[in-house]
Amino acid sequence: MLEINALSKSFLNNTLFDNFSFRLDTNGVYLLRGANGVGKTTLLKLIKGILLPDQGSIRFQNKEVCFGDVAYIDSNNRSFFHRLSVWQNIDYFSALNKHFVEKDRVFNLLRNFGMSNLLLTEFSKLSSGQMQIIAFIRAVCAKPNILLMDESLSNLDASRITQVCAHLSQFVVEKSKIVILCSHDKNLPIKFSGVIDL
Repeated sequence: MLEINALSKSFLNNTLFDNFSFRLDTNGVYLLRGANGVGKTTLLKLIKGILLPDQGSIRFQNKEVCFGDVAYIDSNNRSFFHRLSVWQNIDYFSALNKHFVEKDRVFNLLRNFGMSNLLLTEFSKLSSGQMQIIAFIRAVCAKPNILLMDESLSNLDASRITQVCAHLSQFVVEKSKIVILCSHDKNLPIKFSGVIDL
């Protein structure tokens, strides 16, 4: 269970969260929705630990959330080394976060998305949609308990979105995980376990 309790966060005179609380069960994909500027990205960054709350707690399975428990994906590709290959990027960030990932696992994930030929391709040569798939694969390879997706389907075509959603459904059921998906797309091909409205 992910438990957000009495969360408060302000920037200067702008209060985004004031005594905000909710709970999410494992084995679920949850939709995070709300108008622009209400704090969706801020909430995800608070859960990840990129930002710290002014007050309140964020707990997973009755313990404080650890940075390594959570993977965060957005639509920005600046977190990759563009002159390194796909494999070098995933291998480097896995080592940085103290996760061992086998090349065969990465290859199989790429093959599931019809991208097995890109394993040794320089990251800068990928399309924006391919970069988003690689970001997704990198996050999954980190074996997070909580996967946060911040508009990270925005550059994908319909067939790729369907593939990612199918993988998410399998991911949470087999591994007892939580996925929070922020998207403006109201017609995603996935059954959500619940909705977080901001």
